[in-house]
Amino acid sequence: EGLGGGELVANAARAEEVVALLEQGTWSERERLVSWLLGVVPALALSKHGCWVVQKALEVAQTPDRNALVAQLEKCVNDLWRSRHGNFVLTRMIELVPSASIGFVLRELAGQGAEVARHRFGCRALEQLLAHCSDEQLRGLSAELVEESAGVAAPPPRNLVG
Repeated sequence: EGLGGGELVANAARAEEVVALLEQGTWSERERLVSWLLGVVPALALSKHGCWVVQKALEVAQTPDRNALVAQLEKCVNDLWRSRHGNFVLTRMIELVPSASIGFVLRELAGQGAEVARHRFGCRALEQLLAHCSDEQLRGLSAELVEESAGVAAPPPRNLVG
């Protein structure tokens, strides 16, 4: 009780307390915490201390609560993979949520696969997608990456005149 989202964003000790409660609390305590997090999960996911709280909440939440947390994160996939802290939340979500339920991540990354692959944080999310999704799910993203790599590997045009 008495938690504020801003407090978890800025206060490492308070964030650690919440992580400990999520790990060791009763089911009802965990459920209350996860319900409370629903209002602040996007901001927490992008913050230094809050990202640990969100990762732990994803880990310990029952399926309906986890789905609710994921629904809150759907709106900020592009912010997550670009973020020093948020990328850990995105990769943890990809690990924990059944691949059939994370199509929204692939849709958000559509058209920017090469950028994600080259990005120092985005490549982590891409690696998890490659590990956890089916070939069918990855078809569009894979095609983007292959197309981009062909352009990188091609020799530069030469002037044969003269």
